[in-house]
Amino acid sequence: RRCLEHICLHIINYQHRHNPLHSNREQIHFEDILFVAQEWATNPRPPLPLSATLTEDEAAAIIQSFYRAYRVRCWPDVTQFREWQRGFRKEVKAIIKIQRFWRSRKTSS
Repeated sequence: RRCLEHICLHIINYQHRHNPLHSNREQIHFEDILFVAQEWATNPRPPLPLSATLTEDEAAAIIQSFYRAYRVRCWPDVTQFREWQRGFRKEVKAIIKIQRFWRSRKTSS
C-alpha cells in the first residue's frame, strides 16, 4: 500500500508540473499545490516511516551500529557489568523505598 501511495503522489506531482496550460510550475513543491494543501488540511497524512525516508547508506549505518552494539553487549565483561548494574539499581530502589517508608512513618507520628 505504501508503494501505491508513493506512486500516486509521483503521478500527481508529474501531471501538475507538466500541465501544458500552465508553464510556470517546474519548481513548485508538492505541498504547495493548492488542492493537495486543502486535502492535507482536512485529512493529514501520517508521517512516512524511516524505511521510506532513509537512503541506503543511512539505513546501512543504522543497522551496522545496532549490530555492533549487540556484539559488544555479548562480551563477557560487558554482560558481567550489566548484571552488576541491574543488581545495583535494585538495591538503590530498595533503599529509596525504605527511606520513603520511614519518612512517612515519621510524618504520621
